[in-house]
Amino acid sequence: MDPTQPCWPDLACLAKGQAGKGNIGIHSRQTKRFLCRQCGKTFAGTTGTACYGLRTPADTVTLGVTLLAHGCPLQAIVVACGFDARTLAHAWGRAGIQGQAVQ
Repeated sequence: MDPTQPCWPDLACLAKGQAGKGNIGIHSRQTKRFLCRQCGKTFAGTTGTACYGLRTPADTVTLGVTLLAHGCPLQAIVVACGFDARTLAHAWGRAGIQGQAVQ
């Protein structure tokens, strides 16, 4: 399975977890939403990830979480990158939950 391809996370759908088989189409390029051709429902490209529902761009969240994972102090990242400490702490917690789910 290619992690860059979206796959439908709904466990009740027959097309669940099947990426790259033509069962997922683009619903909206602007909002990055996809359409399941099997059940007709739409979902976000970040569904099921640590970046789902965040207003901060995924690249920015990834940078902050990566710096934290490598031991950079939270306050140093806040000053250097202009993050809000609460946003970064929230993203760090979500990344931990996502990591446990993947493991």
